[in-house]
Amino acid sequence: MLIFINGIVQGQPQHNNVADWMNGFDKRKAAAIDSLSNYPAQDTARINRLIRLINTAYFQQQRRQLIPYWKECLQLSKQRSYSKGLAAAFLWNAYYRRGEQDLQGFHRFTDSAITYSRQDTTNRAAWANIHRIKGLQYQEEENYHAALKHYFEALRYYDTVQDVNRMHLLQNISSSYLQLNNLAQAEMYARKGALLADILSLPKTIQLQAYATLASVLLKREEPDEALPYLQKVDAFMPDTIERALSANHYLDMGHYFFKKQHYDSSLQHYQRGYELASSGKHKINTYGALNYLFQNTLLLGRKKEAYHYATLGLAEAAHSGKAIYRINALLNMSDYEAAAGNTRKAFAYLKKAVILKDQFSRENNQTSLNNLAVLYETAQKEHTIQVLDQENQLRAAALERQSFRNKVYGILLLLLAFLLLLIYRYYVNQQKIQQQQVQIQQQKIVDLEKDHQLLHMTAMLRGQEEERSRIARDLHDGIGSLLSGIKLSFTGFRENGFVHQAQLANFDRSLAMLDNSIADLHRIAYNLMPDALLKFGLPEAVEDLCDMIRNSTSLQVSFQYTGEPRNWEPGSSIYLYRIIQELVNNVAKHAQAKNLLVEMTLVENSLTITVEDDGVGFDPDAANAHKGNGLNNIRYRTELLGGNAEIITAPAQGTSIILAVDLVV
Repeated sequence: MLIFINGIVQGQPQHNNVADWMNGFDKRKAAAIDSLSNYPAQDTARINRLIRLINTAYFQQQRRQLIPYWKECLQLSKQRSYSKGLAAAFLWNAYYRRGEQDLQGFHRFTDSAITYSRQDTTNRAAWANIHRIKGLQYQEEENYHAALKHYFEALRYYDTVQDVNRMHLLQNISSSYLQLNNLAQAEMYARKGALLADILSLPKTIQLQAYATLASVLLKREEPDEALPYLQKVDAFMPDTIERALSANHYLDMGHYFFKKQHYDSSLQHYQRGYELASSGKHKINTYGALNYLFQNTLLLGRKKEAYHYATLGLAEAAHSGKAIYRINALLNMSDYEAAAGNTRKAFAYLKKAVILKDQFSRENNQTSLNNLAVLYETAQKEHTIQVLDQENQLRAAALERQSFRNKVYGILLLLLAFLLLLIYRYYVNQQKIQQQQVQIQQQKIVDLEKDHQLLHMTAMLRGQEEERSRIARDLHDGIGSLLSGIKLSFTGFRENGFVHQAQLANFDRSLAMLDNSIADLHRIAYNLMPDALLKFGLPEAVEDLCDMIRNSTSLQVSFQYTGEPRNWEPGSSIYLYRIIQELVNNVAKHAQAKNLLVEMTLVENSLTITVEDDGVGFDPDAANAHKGNGLNNIRYRTELLGGNAEIITAPAQGTSIILAVDLVV
C-alpha cells in the first residue's frame, strides 16, 4: 500500500500571471518611493508608507533591494512602539529568511509578527494572514498538526470573509487532513472550498485547483464516481501550459479513477502523462508519486520489465529526496517486484530494510503514528506472503522476524491504547474547564451589565454637560454679545455726533478698545463652549478651525490633515471627539513646550483614526497613569465610551504621539 498522498498546497501570489506580477515590481517600487518622499517626518505616517514600499516585493531578489527600507521601518517602529509597523517588519523578515532557507529564523520572526499583530486590533486580516503563512510552512515540513492549528486560527477571521483567501485556506486544511488520513474532515473542507469556487468570480486556474482538491479526496475515499464530475471540470482545461503542477496532479488523479474502475490500460496512460509533466516541471512530489503509481499499474498488468524500471527510478528519487517516507515506499515496491519475480531472498532483504527504516521513522515522527500503523500492517501482509514462498529455505529466520514484528505491533497497540486513555482524560478535563468557563461567563455578564449601567449614567451626564454648554454659548452669543455690540454702537454714535468732550476723547477711545476686547473674549468663550463649525459643517472642519485658532494665537506650528470621504457625522460622537481633540491640542499648547504639532484624521469606511503628535518635552506615562483623574485618563475614558481605544506613545524629551481608533456611526 502506498503511503504517499498526492495533493496541491496553495501559496501566494494569487495572480493570473506570475510574470506580470514580477515585471511590475520596478513600477510599484518607484511609485512607493515617490509617495514616501512626501512624509519626511519620523512618525507613524512614514512607517505606514514604508510598509507599503517593502510589500511591493514578492520574490527574493526583489526583497534584497528593499533591505534598507525594511531596516528603517523596523527602527522607527521600535522607537514609536508602533505595533502595526513591528508586525509588518517582522513578517517581511520572516519571508526573507524563508527565501534564504533559514527556516528556524522564519518561525522565530513569524512568532514575533503574530505577537505584535495581535496588539493591532484594527488589522485582523494581517493577523490571520500570518497564521496562514506559518501553517503553509508547517505543512511543507510535514508537521500537519501544527499546520492545522495555525490554519484554524486564520479561519477565525476568514469565516466572516468570502474571498479567494478563504478558499485557499479551506484547501490547505483539507490537504492536511488528507495527509493525516482523516478523510471525513478532508472531504468536508474540500467541499466547502469547491462550493466557494462556484460562488466567487475567480481566474479559471484557481477555480480548477479547488475542484482538483475535492477530486483527490473523493478518490482517496474510494468514491471514484463521486469524483468524476470534478475530474471532468478540470479535464476540459488540461494540460495547462503555465500551471504544470496542477496539470500533473490532474492526470495522476485521472489515473487513480481508471485504476479504481479497473481500466488499467487507461490508468497507465494517464499516469505516464502525469509523470512526463511532473518530471519536466521538476515537481518532485508529483514525480515520485507518479513513479509509484506506474510501478503498481505495470506490475498488476504483468509488465515486469517496466515495473522494475519504475521501481528503480522511484528508489533513486527517494534516496535523492532525503525523505524517509519515500524510501520506505520505494523499498516496499522493490520487495513487491522481487516477490513477483520469485526472488524471495531479495524480497525479504528489501522488506527488512523497509521495516528497519520504518522503526526509525516512527521514533522520529510520533505525530504520524496512525499512518505508520497502516504501513506496518501492509508490511505484515507482505512478510507473510514471502514466508509462504520461501518456507523451506528460510523458515527459522522468517519465524524470528515474524515474532519480532508481532512484538512491535503489540507495542504500537499499547501506545494507541495509552493514547486513547489520554484522550479520554483530556476530554474529562476539558469538560471541567467548560463548566468553569460557563460560570465565569455568567459572572462576566453580570459585570458587563453593571458596567453598561455605569456607562449609560456617565453618557447621560456628559450629554447634559454638552447641552448646558450649548445653551450657555447661545446665551452668551445672542444675549450678552448682542447687548455689548449694541453698547458699542451707542458709544460710537456719541463720538461721531460730538457728544464727547475733546479732552475726554483719548479715554473714550480706550474704553471702546476695552469693549472690543471684551466682545472678542466673549466670542472666543462662546466658540470654545460650542463651535459653530462643528454644528454647521462637521467634525473635520471644526478641528481645522481649532488648529487655525491655536496657530494664530500661539507660536506653535500646527498642521492638520484629513483623509477620507465627506460624511454626515453623528452629532453626539462628533462632540465627544471634538472635546477629546480640543483637550489634547490645548495640553500641547500649554505644557508640551513644542514647536510643531500634527493633527491627522483618517477615515476608512466607518473606522476613524486620530493622531495628535508633537515634538515637545514628553512625559513619563507610568507617572501620569499613577495620578487618577488626570487628563489622559479622561481621554481614555471618553474614547472607551465611543467603543474605541487610545494608545499613548511618549517618553521624557522625545515628544508625544497619541493615537485614537474609533468605529463611528455616520
